[in-house]
Amino acid sequence: AARAQLFMYGSGIRAIKAGLPDYLALTGVYIGVSVLAVVVNSTVGLFVPDFVLRLLLGFVTMYGQIVVAHGIGRYFLANRKAIGWF
Repeated sequence: AARAQLFMYGSGIRAIKAGLPDYLALTGVYIGVSVLAVVVNSTVGLFVPDFVLRLLLGFVTMYGQIVVAHGIGRYFLANRKAIGWF
């Protein structure tokens, strides 16, 4: 039973279809945070010590992930009727 729940792609795809614009926006934010981390690493890393760079990258990625996690929660709440999971 647990194995069957692990691979329920159909319900996940239905959830994406239910709120496609919101899902694409969240995916864009996630990609944007990843790109920002690469840009910070390759530009700011030239001017600051390594430990400062690591702290800055940690902050950027952690804050970005918090924003994405919050957005995912809002996505599911906003589309709960269309998704039908709640």
